[in-house]
Amino acid sequence: MNDLYVNIALNIGVNKLFTYKVPDIYKNDVEIGKRVFVPFGKKTLTGIIISIQETSDVTNIKEIKKIIDNDSIYTKEMILLSEWISHYYLSPVGRVLFSSINKDKVKTFYFLTENYKEKFDSLDTKEEIPGGYPI
Repeated sequence: MNDLYVNIALNIGVNKLFTYKVPDIYKNDVEIGKRVFVPFGKKTLTGIIISIQETSDVTNIKEIKKIIDNDSIYTKEMILLSEWISHYYLSPVGRVLFSSINKDKVKTFYFLTENYKEKFDSLDTKEEIPGGYPI
């Protein structure tokens, strides 16, 4: 199977896309507009797939860790609009994209505590998540 690469927008103060290799287990699931976990320095960050390509000139490419979404949360048109906004307002495209995520529609939460299941089951959707961070 051929290699597959994605360009990812991250929610950081740099107006640049970062290239990552797609592991074989995710090749059928990769789509523009999906969120992914990627290694970035010593951290793991959430990014959004902006484009997909079969070749890359970048060396020492890291692999994406996980695809978060089953379906794309951004259409190609929304990404193009975000890129235009990014250029017009001189703001990084990743910041523009992440600022437009409808947090009411995105219901993926990650908890840092052991008793997350009890907290999640007792959670009223209007309350803030105790110890959890919406992605």
